[in-house]
Amino acid sequence: MSILNKYIKLKGQKKTKHRLGIKPKAITIIPNSNKARYKLYSYKERKGLAFKGFIEPDREKKLSADECIRFVSCFVINEKGEVLIEERSSKADRIHPGMKDLCSGHIDNWETPTQAMLRELHEELGINKEEAYSRLKRITENSPELFFTKNGIFACFYFFIKVKQESFKFQKDEITNITWVPMEKCFEQIRTGETRFPKKFDYNAIFDKIRECYKLTNETDGLGIE
Repeated sequence: MSILNKYIKLKGQKKTKHRLGIKPKAITIIPNSNKARYKLYSYKERKGLAFKGFIEPDREKKLSADECIRFVSCFVINEKGEVLIEERSSKADRIHPGMKDLCSGHIDNWETPTQAMLRELHEELGINKEEAYSRLKRITENSPELFFTKNGIFACFYFFIKVKQESFKFQKDEITNITWVPMEKCFEQIRTGETRFPKKFDYNAIFDKIRECYKLTNETDGLGIE
């Protein structure tokens, strides 16, 4: 058989002809499914994060020290300058049961960070995706903010959105309560570990961007969502 006609078979795929007959590096194939899976990354000094494959949600509790899963968090702020804080369900939340949190969640399957954040805002708070899309501001650019803790690597993309409403039909199976907290008090709660976010890390650059976004929305049209 000619090497040009050699076939290779990858897990989860039909037989495909490889042009040079060279076996490619191992890759992970995600079958067509609505079931959420998370992208697993490993961290190496000077190289940063490298994609390893997809894992089931239950695998999150068994990450090694150099592995992480990326997620998203949004500072949902009202016209008074208060930040929406969620109290996570002690039953539904596997990793941070009963803790205070921003509107947050994992990046599922092939989602971009922005797509994941729009989905979480809709699922947890009922915010319309189309309306939120033009108002949502991504604070973290190309790579997630990384914090190295004794429990592993904390990798998060941060967002900002201003809303006019103060009451939401929140997702009660994952959230037990929501409260509005003054912006600076929220920042202090994050710094001191009163929330799910790692304490005693330098969040100043993130907080400065949130202040800047809030100031900008007050100076323009408000950028609020009804």
